[in-house]
Amino acid sequence: MFFYKGFLYIAIGIVLLISLGGRHIRVLLPISIVALALTLTRGLVLSTVIAVLLMLWVTGRRRAMLIAFLCALASIVLVWYFLPSFSKIDLLAQRAISNSVRVGDISYMIQNVDPAIILTGSGFGTLINGRLNIENSYLMIFWKIGPLALAFWLSPVVLSWYYYRQISLNSAHYRIANGLFFGVILVYVQTATIPYLNTPIGLSFVLISLFSLRTIAVSSRSDIERMPF
Repeated sequence: MFFYKGFLYIAIGIVLLISLGGRHIRVLLPISIVALALTLTRGLVLSTVIAVLLMLWVTGRRRAMLIAFLCALASIVLVWYFLPSFSKIDLLAQRAISNSVRVGDISYMIQNVDPAIILTGSGFGTLINGRLNIENSYLMIFWKIGPLALAFWLSPVVLSWYYYRQISLNSAHYRIANGLFFGVILVYVQTATIPYLNTPIGLSFVLISLFSLRTIAVSSRSDIERMPF
């Protein structure tokens, strides 16, 4: 099955569209959702659903959250069961193999973990279940470089949350801030199944979003300080 890592930006585009709204959303959003479903990528669909539902919940858009949940159920049915049945290749068998490999990686780590690995990692060149790299970046980073390295890679999302919380609801850029922050959440969730955070295609968006959120937060604080009491 063909997979292009740039499909990530279809998912990010959905988050931004829902956050920003606008007159074109009724056309662009259905097209984007259909395009995402046609990738037949379970991880992208799940990470998009999680990011969108979290964003709608945080911003108090309960009605939109219900609609998004129903769309998510339809997308999951399409991607998991309906669309694969039309494929000439046995996608369900491929997915079973993929699931087995991921479970095998976790089992290998559980069986071979020791205090040294927990503290400092096992080193860049070590194999995990016979492979140099695995799909779950967080497990790979922890296993090879240790918890400090994992904390380093998690720090951008923590900083993004810190700046996001400082942005006023009345800020002119609040909607774009929502889209950027929950786009970062999407990348982090997706990285649990396919490496994005530790590759340029995902890391570039995370860093751009981080510094954009910082700029919006500083601007929001300045606006509040200038407000008359």
